Amino acid sequence: RNACIGGRSQRAREEGKHNFLDLDTELSSSPDRSMLLKLDIEGSEFDVLRELSNASLRKVAYLTVEYHFMGETGTRCCDLGRVKDLFQRLANEFLVIDGAAMRWGTQPDCKIEGSFDWPNALTVSYIARDL
Repeated sequence: RNACIGGRSQRAREEGKHNFLDLDTELSSSPDRSMLLKLDIEGSEFDVLRELSNASLRKVAYLTVEYHFMGETGTRCCDLGRVKDLFQRLANEFLVIDGAAMRWGTQPDCKIEGSFDWPNALTVSYIARDL
């Protein structure tokens, strides 16, 4: 089936343009720790993971996320507190087993960067703590 996964704001913004699936609904009938989930959804991964219920998060055994730190999604500079909260939520449930930063550069809309290059994307692989 050809469909997209996105957060509530993206689904509202792009209603009628794409067929969206609700990840909580998709995972609801799966046993705990039975799913391998890979998210590479161009900035929507933050909202999707924030909005995912605790019950659905328990369905996931292995998780790989490509986090996109782009100014237009508010994940790079304007919302670092929410990013930290999400990373803490995931750290409570999962252990990091691999990670890589990629596509380094600066963004003109980010005042905290100074003259430093930051990764525009970060891939992190996790395993559930109770496996």
